[in-house]
Parts: sequence; structure tokens; C-alpha cells
Amino acid sequence: MVTIASKLFRFTVLVSAMPITVPLQAGFGSCDHFVRGDTNADGVVELSDAVGTLGYLFQGEPEPGCLDALDADDSGDLNITDPIYTLCFLFQGGPPPSSPGPFQCGQDPFGSFDTLTCRSFPLCDPAPVTQDHSGFARFEYSVDPALGFCPEVDKVFSAIITRGQGDEYRLEMAIIQEGQPGMDACIRDVFEITCAVRVDLPPRNLASEEIARVRDAFGTLQIIAQPDPACDCVAIDPCRIARFEWDETRASAFVCSAPRVDQGQEATLVELLESLRL
Repeated sequence: MVTIASKLFRFTVLVSAMPITVPLQAGFGSCDHFVRGDTNADGVVELSDAVGTLGYLFQGEPEPGCLDALDADDSGDLNITDPIYTLCFLFQGGPPPSSPGPFQCGQDPFGSFDTLTCRSFPLCDPAPVTQDHSGFARFEYSVDPALGFCPEVDKVFSAIITRGQGDEYRLEMAIIQEGQPGMDACIRDVFEITCAVRVDLPPRNLASEEIARVRDAFGTLQIIAQPDPACDCVAIDPCRIARFEWDETRASAFVCSAPRVDQGQEATLVELLESLRL
């Protein structure tokens, strides 16, 4: 597979709390990972893919998650020639669909020259692995600055849960509150617009019901071992990064780090910590 990707520049910008993405590739390529010709994204280019393309084009079937995968002849447009191209490849010894395909995931070398999108192609996403850390001795959560810093007011800022003797679990937690500039020790964001102050809450032991919820959540963690493939061709700059640690296992919520948790897992864990506030 040949991928034309010239990483000539990288800009990092921040205008809000949301991550900013900026292309790394100049002129060529697409960040989308998919298999060309695999219309139904099942990992095999076969007759059902040509039929699926025909159904979308002429029978009003729902739009697939990755239109670029339907473009078997890599013309930049979707039309009758695409399923015909696939059929010729399958049954008449015709050339295979162009890169990326038809046997492995990859980026479209000339994706920037067409308007076809690829919203979703789960087959090419790094698969999470379920890990059980319910028997942890120490758990730590922190919110760290990235390009700038934008701590969320009235949210958990850090948390430590340590296991003592028997079934005793000790919680130490800090939150962020709005402070007064010139009077409080402010944690300012990158633009120094707000004054955020760390407030440590009184440490306490978790109740048995809380311990059960924590152990249940930590027993089915979805950890992803690779960065998001999109990080190969875009710069993603959040202003804060959530980090989690279970004994010797560390995971970030930043999509370009590894190991990592996805946004759904991050939200679940943060929601759990918020529920432990008294």
C-alpha cells in the first residue's frame, strides 16, 4: 500500500475548551481509515458490497457510515461504475479497488481531492480490551493542562482512592471553584479570563454501597492500546487532559495517547467520581 502523506507543518491553536484539530498533511491524503470496496464494513470485499452500493444508489437504502468505501474505482464520485468495478474484480479478474483496499485498513492517498466522507468505519478503529482493576490498591484521577488550561468550575479536579485494611477505602478529593483574582491562589486558563481555585474536600471512608459501585466500574474497564489513527494526520490540542491510574496501570483520555480510554469511558468514570462527592 502506498500512502502519499507529507507532514510538512503543524499548528497548535486553542480558542475554547474543545479540542482543536489542524491538518498535518499538506495537499494529499485523508485522516479516515477504511477499506475501499467494503461497503458494509464487515472486513471482506464480496458480492454483498456491490449489492449494498446498488441499494444505496438506486433503492433509497440508508447512507452507509463511510461513503468513501463505496467508491471502488476511486473516481471521487459514487455512481454505477463503482459496483460494476467491484463485480469485475470479484468475478472477471479485474483490478482490485484502489488503496486503501481491498485487504487492509488505510488512509485514502488522494482523499483531499474528493468530497466523499467517512463518518464511521468501526472495523478500522483500534479495539478496546476489557481489563479488571476492581482489586486495585490505589486509584488516582487528575486533570492536567494540555496546550493551555481550562479547569471546570464545580467539578472534581482530582481524586485518590486507597484501599486500607479489609474493606476500607479512603477517598481524598479536590474540586474547582471560582475565586477572586488578587485574593485567591488562582489556577488561570490560557487566556487568564477566569480565576479557578482548588478546594480540597474532607477525606472520608467510602460506604459499602459506594465501594461496590467503584469496584463494579473498575472491573470492566475498556482500555485502548493505540492512539486514534486520525492523530497521524491532524494535530489535536485539548486544553485539559483527564488521567486515570490503577496501581501500575495508567490511561489517558487524550485520543492521541496510549494506553487510553475513549470519551464514553471517561464520562462514565468522571460521573462515578462526581457521585462520590458529599
